[in-house]
Amino acid sequence: MGSAHMEQELQSTFLKIAKEHLKVMTEKTGEVSMTDCDIKEYLEIVMYEIRKS
Repeated sequence: MGSAHMEQELQSTFLKIAKEHLKVMTEKTGEVSMTDCDIKEYLEIVMYEIRKS
């Protein structure tokens, strides 16, 4: 498995989990703490940091 494929799998898994948690938190609190855009922006930061190391 190449690094590009692994990165894509990681991103996909992260987005799925983050959206599930966001849904649960929104249901529990009635407030949206993050948007899809916020989640993707955070993911970009994380992936940048991983690539640097």
